[in-house]
Amino acid sequence: MLILLLAAVTAGPGALEKACDAGKAAACRDAGDVYSLGRGVPASPENAAKLWKRACKLKDQDGCADDALSLVLGTGQYADPVPALKRLEAMCRQGQPLACGNLGAAFVQGFGGKDGPARANGLLKKACDRKVASACRVLAGELAKKNDLARATAAARSGCDRGEPESCVVLGDLYLKASDTLQAGVAFSRGCDGGAPAGCYGQAEILIQSGVDKTKGKILLDKACKAGDGRACQAELNPDL
Repeated sequence: MLILLLAAVTAGPGALEKACDAGKAAACRDAGDVYSLGRGVPASPENAAKLWKRACKLKDQDGCADDALSLVLGTGQYADPVPALKRLEAMCRQGQPLACGNLGAAFVQGFGGKDGPARANGLLKKACDRKVASACRVLAGELAKKNDLARATAAARSGCDRGEPESCVVLGDLYLKASDTLQAGVAFSRGCDGGAPAGCYGQAEILIQSGVDKTKGKILLDKACKAGDGRACQAELNPDL
C-alpha cells in the first residue's frame, strides 16, 4: 500500500515521544509520522496509529486527519472507513488542508464510491497548493500515472521543497524517467539526508551504476538496507558491486 501520510520532521522518535508524553500534541503527531514512514527506525503502522490518536486527543488537527486516514485504510488499527471518511469530509469542509489531502489520498485508494476518483486530484491539488507536502507527493504519483510528467515533477518538487524527503524520492524517480541523472541524484540525496531510505538507495544506485563513487554508493546501500529498504539489502548481495 502506498504511504500517503504527511511527514515533515527528521527528528528521531525518542525525543519526540518524550515530548509527546509531556503533553505536546505536535510531538505526538510528528513521532507518528516517523514511525509511519520508517525514518531512521523500522516502520511501525501500529505505533504511528497510536501516536496520531494521542495527538488527536490533545486537539492536534493534523493528528486527527492522519488518525482518520489510518482508520480508513486500516493501517495500524482496525479499519473503520465509513465514519472516518465522514470525519475527513467534515474537517476538509472546515478548511483543514491535511484533511483535504488525506481525503484525496483515500479516494486514490478506491474509497469514496463512484465519485471518489473524480474528486481525488482536485482535493490533492487543493491541499498541495496549501503547502501539504504529502498531498503534493500523492498528486505527483497520480499525474505520473497519466504520463503528465511536467505537472507531476512540479508537484513532487513542491513537496520536496517543503521539507518532505519522500517527495524528494518521487522527484528523483521522475527525473530518472526524464533521463536527467544529475537532477535525480540531487533529489535522492535530499531525500536520503532527510531520512528516507529510498532516497539513499536511489542515490547509491546512481553512484554505483555510473561509476562516479562506488565506495560512497556501497555505504549508502548499507545505510538504506539497515533502514529497511529491501531493494538495498538485495543489491548488497550482488558480488559485482
